Amino acid sequence: MRLAVIQSIVVVTAALTAQASAQSRDWTRVHSPHFTAAGNAAFQDIRLVLLELEGFRAALLRSFPGLRLTSGRPTTVVVFRDERSFAPFKPAAATGERHDNVVGYFVSTAEANYMAVATHRDMRRTFQHLFHEYTHYVVHHNMGRVPGWLNEGLAEYFSTLQADLRAGRSILGQPSPVRLATLRGGGLLPLRDVLAYDASGAVAHPPGRAAAFYAQSWALVHYLQHAEAGRHVAGVGPYVDAVRAGATVDDAVSSAFGMELHELEQRLLGYIRRGSYAQRVLEEPAGTEAVRTAREAMRESDVEALLEALRAALRS
Repeated sequence: MRLAVIQSIVVVTAALTAQASAQSRDWTRVHSPHFTAAGNAAFQDIRLVLLELEGFRAALLRSFPGLRLTSGRPTTVVVFRDERSFAPFKPAAATGERHDNVVGYFVSTAEANYMAVATHRDMRRTFQHLFHEYTHYVVHHNMGRVPGWLNEGLAEYFSTLQADLRAGRSILGQPSPVRLATLRGGGLLPLRDVLAYDASGAVAHPPGRAAAFYAQSWALVHYLQHAEAGRHVAGVGPYVDAVRAGATVDDAVSSAFGMELHELEQRLLGYIRRGSYAQRVLEEPAGTEAVRTAREAMRESDVEALLEALRAALRS
């Protein structure tokens, strides 16, 4: 009898040991209504990323009720605890050299969407990177290919969205300190160059020129959204249509915004010089505090499969 009991204990102990070894000690997966996040970051950070993304998604829908945010492909956010663990999964150039300056990215395959980001001591930076990349996805999903200034300007504009859950509101249009510093530092590009800028990565640009492009793209989108009660934002769609039809930058600006290119440039420069950037308040954004999340431990095989899927998505 004693021998049978001992054998049972050995069998149970071995099974528990095998189960524990199959699970990853570092990785956790968390689900929310519209996203899944997995990572080796702290559970609290992973959950916070999901709550912020749910709030961001809800704020986008409140701001633009007609947006299509569902593609039929699941979206997984890979949350690395630091830059060291993130580095091997950053995109690489054609030469094989990794883009060390990448702080986050969004990549799609036929089966799934992936976002990847590393957490920072300042979690607001993490959220800005995620919002920037998610906005690119939303723009592409709803508008297709758009001019670089609009793609990056919208991503910069929405990246600073902040949801005040206790007050029941979200705030749009807050300037990024980095972009403000660039705008105030001079060395801005002619607006014609901004509108024709190739932001696809196919063309290498000096760092100063790239910084000016991003800052001015943000400023132009902010101007269109907020200046003169936002009356010029209605011209964005016609501008994109005109460019797609082969119109020159001058003709596209004239037909879409009802002014010549030099006039738009002077208005934008005046807007930048004044440095007074209005913000839009969205009341009762989402009830994000009520978003439920479900946590599960990940097996080593699950972690390996996820990371291999991320690598494959980067190669595609």
